[in-house]
Amino acid sequence: SLVNTGAVNINGNTSFNQYNGVYTNTGTMAVAAGKTLTVSGGYPTLNQNGGSFTVGGPYSQFAGTFNYNGGTLGGGSTLSLNSAILNFNGAGPVGPAVFLTSSSLNIGAAATGAASFTWRGIGNYSGNLSAGQTLLLEGNGPQGTATLKAVNGFANWGTITLDSTNALYGGTINVTTGVLTNNSAININQGSGGPRSIGASLVNTGAVNINGNTSFNQ
Repeated sequence: SLVNTGAVNINGNTSFNQYNGVYTNTGTMAVAAGKTLTVSGGYPTLNQNGGSFTVGGPYSQFAGTFNYNGGTLGGGSTLSLNSAILNFNGAGPVGPAVFLTSSSLNIGAAATGAASFTWRGIGNYSGNLSAGQTLLLEGNGPQGTATLKAVNGFANWGTITLDSTNALYGGTINVTTGVLTNNSAININQGSGGPRSIGASLVNTGAVNINGNTSFNQ
């Protein structure tokens, strides 16, 4: 585990792999460009509570939880979560491109800064998408159809895109209760093929651009 109130400078490929380890940053933590930080081992937890975390090289986490609660989350590389949970509660913006594979995303009320999320596989979602935030549901061969499951309705003020790459897999949004309110843009693209579906009560005051085969199947 790690409690950092000073400086952690990662200048070589590094793994944090204590079983169920907890890593908390309120100081300065930085992954150098071209280097990697991998967090794994049981169900690890990374808490970005304050200070700065600069993802200059790729960050990968397998299982567990990544909590962005405060401070800055910067850098121009990628933040990849596999079978994990991202709790986005800090104001943002989020510098690295976020890739969620068979993972879940919870966006808090204060998390209104710009961010880019790519969603692959099946996972749970909650919270509103703010202006400057993008959510791409990307069907592909390894994970199949990109499926977002929301227990409660939510509002989109950013951009949601359903697309696919390299296989005939699609994208699906399912909302169990409540309404999906689109105040900005939902883009449904043909990509490499596959079905697109929205299983939700949809209230649209923005634009829904249907450029691929689509079903509304609530």
